[in-house]
Amino acid sequence: WVWKKLLRGLSGYPRASELYGALLGWGGRSGLMHDPGETPLEFGARLNRRFPALKPPIDCIIGSYNREVYGETALDSKALAAANSAWQFLRSPLRWPLRLKGWFPGRPG
Repeated sequence: WVWKKLLRGLSGYPRASELYGALLGWGGRSGLMHDPGETPLEFGARLNRRFPALKPPIDCIIGSYNREVYGETALDSKALAAANSAWQFLRSPLRWPLRLKGWFPGRPG
């Protein structure tokens, strides 16, 4: 399981739904848990309010997920590569200091 997860992180995800699952975990680890009653767009809007500097990659992943799941459209290789690139950008250790602010109270989500 751990090796599979590590390899996925290096090679990218084959589907936007898996990227969205990774984004849900990323949000939780950044102090913003997903509410099961909210849509992906609503969750993305909350992430964007908390992390406005990360809006483009968040929107890319959310949009890819919506096209794949709700639009019932398989992403072409270019769109999937863009979504995986957005994920790599978000998960980079360079973003960790920005994400730390998600753990401090006083900021609405």
